[in-house]
Amino acid sequence: MINMEASFADLLRRLHDQVSALVYDAFMTWAPAIAYSLSIPCVCFLTSNADVGALFYHVPSLIRAGVSPFRKDGDNDTPLSQHSVKGIAGAQELLPEEFPMSFTFNATHFRFRFASNIAEKLHDASAIIINTFEELESDAIAALKVHKPVFAVGPLVLLSSCGRPSRLDVNYWPVEDDHCLQWLDSHPPSSVIYVSFGSVAFLSLLHFQELALGLEASEQPFLWVVCPDSVVDARLKVLFQMASERGQKTGA
Repeated sequence: MINMEASFADLLRRLHDQVSALVYDAFMTWAPAIAYSLSIPCVCFLTSNADVGALFYHVPSLIRAGVSPFRKDGDNDTPLSQHSVKGIAGAQELLPEEFPMSFTFNATHFRFRFASNIAEKLHDASAIIINTFEELESDAIAALKVHKPVFAVGPLVLLSSCGRPSRLDVNYWPVEDDHCLQWLDSHPPSSVIYVSFGSVAFLSLLHFQELALGLEASEQPFLWVVCPDSVVDARLKVLFQMASERGQKTGA
């Protein structure tokens, strides 16, 4: 991404008269400066939801207020505070450990610096496009609209070019586990709880234990998606056995 900056700037200068606006991914933090140097309005595209967008938008103010970062320089091991962070318009109160992982590192860590730069540059955008819809996150969208024009265009999904369902190879993992589909078909519509933490999240045994107990207490059928090596404790198998009578676990 960093190596693209010079080449992209050159391309934009050559196409200047043909460009009315620039839509850029939030990770391309250098894009707004290039666009504005050519008097081109730029629109930030957030692939995350509005709740995360609202949180990112307020991170610079949390830094100025001394609330963030949550750890001192050189320290990434001290337990995080258990006091909720308040004042994030459009987002619920969060514990520091509930923030995106990049914001749990100290200020000198490259992940914190990269994420906080994304948050800072979000303020430079002329508008924000976000992967959500009004009915799902009306409060967070309204909070962002106080600062910028916001266009909710989600949910964004990858569609077949021919307009018909097809099997698309977009999985991170070499083998796709789809044996759960027959199990799902055996249940009534809207009766199964779906649980997934994405393809790159790593959770502790305690978090999985709490979730397993909650699913068991719900007395509802559930589908739990777990990616290989996404849990940092081998005892996870015991938790799956506890809930196996009612639920279905599948690997991504």
